[in-house]
Amino acid sequence: MAALEKFKKHAESGRTMFLLEIDSLEDWPEELTLAKSKRFVLFLATDATDVSNEDLAAFAVKVLDQGMVYLSTWGGDAERVHDVFEEAAADWDPDADADTAILSEWHEDEPLSEALRFSVADALPAHSYEGTCKATLAAIVGNPDAAERVRAWLEDPAKLADAAEEDEKAPESGEEPVTEDDDEELDLDDDEEEGEEDDDEEDEEEPADED
Repeated sequence: MAALEKFKKHAESGRTMFLLEIDSLEDWPEELTLAKSKRFVLFLATDATDVSNEDLAAFAVKVLDQGMVYLSTWGGDAERVHDVFEEAAADWDPDADADTAILSEWHEDEPLSEALRFSVADALPAHSYEGTCKATLAAIVGNPDAAERVRAWLEDPAKLADAAEEDEKAPESGEEPVTEDDDEELDLDDDEEEGEEDDDEEDEEEPADED
């Protein structure tokens, strides 16, 4: 059975952080013991492209029964994972209201650092669960590289905050960062344009020849 790794409480959320690294959703443990927390925020990092809606729904019911009250999902097909969980949660508790709803969000195109930091620091469950939700479980499925980074960040949340800040400032996908050489070329282009404007002004000011 996959072993849970326990880390310290996050300073902002006050929740104890845990890591679970598994090869597939089928390896999810039948029982979870998250310190003294009856409820938990689940950060699920997985590529669900090849996972059926039926399997996702069954998994959703399993973690709901184990005490999940907030889902944050990251990776391939994250939006579909969110949608399936949302439907499963509605069936799981059809009488839920604003105070007892299972909340969820997805981060399909965001860097891992930003998505994880939001989950451990800012994710806030519905009002009725605030007093009993004392844990954040980061579950990394089939991605050893991501698990290694998450482990290092959970050991040192300050590094996670720094990584998230750097990734947030990074150019959007498909855009090339501006380099010093690019800046010099831009300055040269500006100088050339100014020079052309000056030449045009001189031509305009030059008096016409008298007969």
